[in-house]
This record gives sequence, structure tokens and C-alpha cells, in this order.
Amino acid sequence: MEGRDLANAVNGLIEEGEALRRVRAASSAWARLGPAGAARVFHFVMAAAFLLTTFAGFGPTYFLRGFSDRPPLDPLFHLHGLVFTSWLLLLLAQTTLVARNRVDWHRRLGIAGAGLSAVMVIVGIMAAIASARHGIVPGGLEPLVF
Repeated sequence: MEGRDLANAVNGLIEEGEALRRVRAASSAWARLGPAGAARVFHFVMAAAFLLTTFAGFGPTYFLRGFSDRPPLDPLFHLHGLVFTSWLLLLLAQTTLVARNRVDWHRRLGIAGAGLSAVMVIVGIMAAIASARHGIVPGGLEPLVF
């Protein structure tokens, strides 16, 4: 947007209370969603935030590990990363389905989520034990304490 176009856009907002009308229109759009619709949007946004935060946190050590000089991970830790990332992708899919009023598919996919949660517990415990054996523990704890 060039300077003159930007100035015209700003003037258009200042004149005749246009900015206030736009704010009211946006807030009425949220009001039209109602509490249930707003909750659907909130849960979708939170699921996306969880996924992005996970990628940011584990990007260097897991997701982007192949682009660094770090040694490769044991297959168990790859399985752990795959299973727990799948859980977050399932969460995003589930919230997307509910936000789009596809509760029938959400329920079907929920059955897979129940199975995945059982796998997560098993793989999580296995990865914790393997980490303790290798002396890799969070927060400087003793391996057996972890």
C-alpha cells in the first residue's frame, strides 16, 4: 500500500466514526457465533498454539534434527516423538471437526484417540526409562529420581 492509499484508508477510519463501526461489526460477528461457537474457535486456536509451541520447543532437537550435526536418535525416541506429535495432530483435527460442526467424524476419530492414549502411556514410560539409563533427564534431576 502506497503512502497516499494508506493516508486515505486512515482518513476513512477517522471520518464519521468508521473505526467504531468496524469494531462493533467485528464484535457482533463474535456475538453471532454465540458461546458455543466462540468456544469452538478458542479450542481450535489453543490446539494450533500447542502444536506450534511443540514445534518451536522440539524443532532443534527432534523435528529439525536432520539439519544439524547432532547424532541420530534411537528408534525408541523417534517412536516417542511420532506418537506424541500424533496426539497433538489428533487434537488439532478433533477441534477442527467440532469447529466445522462435524461431530459425527469427531466421535469416530475419538475411538482412535483412545487407542493412541494407551500407546502414549506405554511409549512414554519406555522413553523415560531409556532416558534415565542414558543419563538424559530434565531439570538436572538424578536419573533414578526422574
